Amino acid sequence: MATKSSTMARTIHLSRFSSRPARHFSNASIFHSSTSDSPSAASVSSSFLSKFTSLGPQTRTQILDANQLQLLSLTLDRPTLYADSPHLSNAAPPPAGTPLPPGYHLVYFTPAFLEGELGADGTDRSYNPQSPFTRRMWAGGEVRWPRKDGGVLNPLRVGQEVRETTKVLSAEPKVVRKTGEEMVVVGVEKTFENEDGVAVVDRRNWVFRKALPTDGPKHNPPQPCIGISPPQSPPEPSSPTAKMHARSLKQTPVTLFRFSALTFNGHKIHYSLPWAREVEGHKSIVVHGPLNLISILDFWRDVRSEGQDGKLDESSLVPESISYRATSPLYADEEYRIFLEEDGKNGKVQIYSPTGDVAMKAEIKAFQFCRGDIGACTYVGRGPKGRGAHPQTNPAHIQNRLHHLENLVLSFAQQKRLEGQDVMTPPAPQLSMPQEFSAGLNGVQYTGANTALSVESPDEKKELGDSPGRLLVEDVGTSYLDAAHWRAILEEINDVKDYIKEEDEESEESVAEPDFAEPEGPVLLLGFNNPMSLEDLIDYMPPKRLVDRLVSRSLNSRYPSIIMIHQPTFRKEYEKFWLDPHAVSVNWLALLYTIMALAVAIFHRSNEPLPELLRGNRDALNLYKKCAARCLVLSNYTKPGRYKVEALMLYSSAELLTDGDPHYSVCYILGITTKLAMRMGYHRDSKHFPKISAFEGEIRRRVWSFICQLDSLTSNQVGLPKTVQHWQFDTEVPHNLLDEDFDEDSPELPPSRSENEYTPALYTICKGRLMSVFGDISDLAHSRESASYDKVLELDKRLEEAFATIPPPLRIRTFGESITDSAELIMRRHTLVFVWNKARVVLHRKYLTKDRSNPRYSYSRWTCLNSSKEILRRQADIYNEVQPSGQLYETRWFIGSLQVHDFILAAMIICLELVRDDAPRTETASSDQGFALTLKEKEDLLRTLEMSQDSFKLCIPWSKDARKAYEAVSVMLKRAKKGQPRNRTVNGTFSMTPSSNGSSAAGVSSTPSISGGVPLPRDVPCRPESINIPPQSSLPSVMPTHESEIDWTQQLSADSIGVLENMLDTPSNIDWGLWDDQMQGIEREHMNYMWDDPASGFH
Repeated sequence: MATKSSTMARTIHLSRFSSRPARHFSNASIFHSSTSDSPSAASVSSSFLSKFTSLGPQTRTQILDANQLQLLSLTLDRPTLYADSPHLSNAAPPPAGTPLPPGYHLVYFTPAFLEGELGADGTDRSYNPQSPFTRRMWAGGEVRWPRKDGGVLNPLRVGQEVRETTKVLSAEPKVVRKTGEEMVVVGVEKTFENEDGVAVVDRRNWVFRKALPTDGPKHNPPQPCIGISPPQSPPEPSSPTAKMHARSLKQTPVTLFRFSALTFNGHKIHYSLPWAREVEGHKSIVVHGPLNLISILDFWRDVRSEGQDGKLDESSLVPESISYRATSPLYADEEYRIFLEEDGKNGKVQIYSPTGDVAMKAEIKAFQFCRGDIGACTYVGRGPKGRGAHPQTNPAHIQNRLHHLENLVLSFAQQKRLEGQDVMTPPAPQLSMPQEFSAGLNGVQYTGANTALSVESPDEKKELGDSPGRLLVEDVGTSYLDAAHWRAILEEINDVKDYIKEEDEESEESVAEPDFAEPEGPVLLLGFNNPMSLEDLIDYMPPKRLVDRLVSRSLNSRYPSIIMIHQPTFRKEYEKFWLDPHAVSVNWLALLYTIMALAVAIFHRSNEPLPELLRGNRDALNLYKKCAARCLVLSNYTKPGRYKVEALMLYSSAELLTDGDPHYSVCYILGITTKLAMRMGYHRDSKHFPKISAFEGEIRRRVWSFICQLDSLTSNQVGLPKTVQHWQFDTEVPHNLLDEDFDEDSPELPPSRSENEYTPALYTICKGRLMSVFGDISDLAHSRESASYDKVLELDKRLEEAFATIPPPLRIRTFGESITDSAELIMRRHTLVFVWNKARVVLHRKYLTKDRSNPRYSYSRWTCLNSSKEILRRQADIYNEVQPSGQLYETRWFIGSLQVHDFILAAMIICLELVRDDAPRTETASSDQGFALTLKEKEDLLRTLEMSQDSFKLCIPWSKDARKAYEAVSVMLKRAKKGQPRNRTVNGTFSMTPSSNGSSAAGVSSTPSISGGVPLPRDVPCRPESINIPPQSSLPSVMPTHESEIDWTQQLSADSIGVLENMLDTPSNIDWGLWDDQMQGIEREHMNYMWDDPASGFH
């Protein structure tokens, strides 16, 4: 097996954000002069994991050879295996049945490949990711020796037939801290079983860095070996009772060669001095990582055996586990020292190189026999980070099992609804968790009983009512879960998954994230380990020509949050900053850094080349976000101050644009920002305060409008009530003015421009009206009290009235009518239509399958179908126009912000209607009261689903998110087609409402009726639209025909498919809460950039 190279080892220390200023940017590690077209670590990790997940575990069988064991012991300069064992030099090999000492399994199951199948560096490539990440190093891992009942050891023995099972646990992109170099970290588990069961579980972390050119410059200048003695004095023990032991070792080139031969390891850094020096940049050949691991275990065995005169049995000389990580390389012919700190039965090990660097760390846990002394047992509570004090492990297999269990719960809950059972009545099942995780789950849960809520009748109360929820009482506080009982169980599963993920991440400290690497959450909330001064933050600012590019990209992007920036004023402040950077306030510097972060995020999303000096978009993005967060922390952002609210909102925008599932964290930041804004009076209109200038008052209106919109958006995403309620503020909507219409010297504002004149502010005004109603609809959907149907119709009326106020410049038009309009304006028009239709679906969806014989709810069913059809139609239009040469190609990065969840929801609405009754219908309506579809109309709905599938398929080559959405829609389409007549001929127009001479602003009928049903209530304003389905021939030639569809569903897990199919099998019993939970799970795990709300993405 391969070990680590020096560059890797020198760059994976555990320090955090360095406070040392990067004053000379030409040499700073965050910049370079060119970019590479090679695949990213993230994409390589994803494809690698997908490959080995489909392959499954790999097995080999081998008889443990005595000769191999003898040669290893001699290579280690150990003439005997154990204290009472015979001498192995010039003697017969160990007899059959001899137990292998701990760690000696590493010389078995060696790689078996032809030389031509090896990599350029001599390593086997069986578990290598794709190029360029092929340079492998052994970073660390964990080995366990399981015991049977009673503590009986099951050792591997000479002559046994042993089966090795290898499976890939994880593949993650990482970044080297100091150099910014990308890498892929692969987690592998090897299980060794004999006739008595599992004997050894060996988990390894391999680091794969980019391959080095063999004819290029040296990666590191080689340094001569110097005879530096390692530290002679041991490190200070961690406790007064600990004992320190030390051993000196020197591995010769002969030793390394013999160990390479025994392990059939062709890695050249262990035996080829020219390769190690001239290619890899090492000063000499490198000691194997597995060799160091065996040396540690041998030292521990020897210490345990001292003074025992053979009284210890073989089980006592085998630990329960050892976890280790390599931190820097060791070289041949250099003396190094191993220090073992023994405290009771356990041990901590550190290997020091001759230079005094720690080369490897390990923790050994000895097996403890239970004496049955209950009084001596001690309960170990949660540690300082909220988890039990237990050895670190790599529990990816538990993650997989929990994911499977999560989907089983979803399926079970759906099936229970079929049986007419209350899924909230049975007690939550007790999950049997491994002992090492049990200490972290000591919260107290309260699960409420099912409570009937009022809608229209007592029966409807039980049907549509929600649970009062779940109250989690923990040592960190209480949390309320507004969900049904089964969703509370899912939340518990998510808690365990997050808990295990934390443990998994901490076990890989040897591959530390750089300070500017992608954080696990907003650094503004997570905090920093070491402070930085304003001077340091100014010194991190790159050259002006680069900042100019970034600021220009942000301010010209027309991202919704940019409306808060009065550009002429900012331009003056920006020029003043460069005249004297050190005179800037930390608040304004935070604003500048958030603008820069937003720009890099836009470059990243649009796949545009970055400015020349940027080293990498992801690294620079996280660096600038961290700098902005440090500025805000340094300014104490909880106290009022100029620019703070704007900087916090721009920071939230950067998080929305960066993260795949940012809404929870953004919701928290937004809550803080909202309270700060209220403390500063943003919620009161400036007309009440004469001391506030006209200029400042108008900017505050823009900021407050954006706060309210983002509040409604994120609250809906996380399923919580919005923070800002209508009665809390009286701030007026912004005026329809250009930035050039007023400035800080304006004594009063000029008259607002007509809404027939488009300005960036007009979009904010119109979207604010829609989002205000959408926020109320979201609150109703997540309310613990169910509202009457009259309340639903009241909100529907308000929504229609808000939509009717959209002025002509922002009303939707065909692409043919928009040939003279900018791509930005076209996208903003579509945004407003998406928000309107999404709000309608969320408002009415729970009535989609309710009491279909009652015409009272026909309007809701009809509204859901029309809005869903409109959403999918617009989806097809946009996906077609973001292709090269399309009208929206220059704004193609907005496609990443399209709400894929909304598209799938719309597809689900249509699919539910189609699968409600698979029996073919005639051209006349069915006997359903109120509203039914003819056969032709059902065919048109199927065509709509096919168009959505085509749209996602069109984007598969460049978006894995589109692939996942394509798979989900394919499952729906397959189910919807079940039972439909074959050889369908689809043409013409789908219209659930006859044409009407009256039309609204949206160009839709104002007094509809449903074919074959009853007229809709005339007191409810509605604007359904006849949606024309273009024939297949009019679609782009790159869109595939359905006769040649590729089966992509293999990319969607069987569990997820099962949950989706269960819902489609029982459309009348669908639980929209379970649906939202399932979609959020897909969003967290798969939809990295396409799951943002349209209100945040379309401009």
